[in-house]
Amino acid sequence: MDSRAIDRLVAEKVMGWVQGEYAKDKWYYKKNEQIQGMAKFINDWNPSTNIADAWQVVEKFEIVEINRIMDGYSCEITLFDPFRIRRGEAKTAPLAICLAALKAVGVDVEV
Repeated sequence: MDSRAIDRLVAEKVMGWVQGEYAKDKWYYKKNEQIQGMAKFINDWNPSTNIADAWQVVEKFEIVEINRIMDGYSCEITLFDPFRIRRGEAKTAPLAICLAALKAVGVDVEV
């Protein structure tokens, strides 16, 4: 799966954003099935390659641990209800964060 597909999955499954029905180049927040406001322009938000965007993903979780490993990075997200740890490993920290976040919400992807 390429980085843009991963970015899209993270936006939808982790961040809870929806693509604009009329403005297809934007992500929107949705609450109670109602669009609440613009989150980001789709092409400007790249959490799998941009650490600033990946940090927004980190902030969705309570306990996140990022470590340097032999050939890249590891990200572990601890969830409490039920207790479980989801881990992502990749050559870059942003991608490791995205993979762990997707696993935390029940989406496993092949890179």
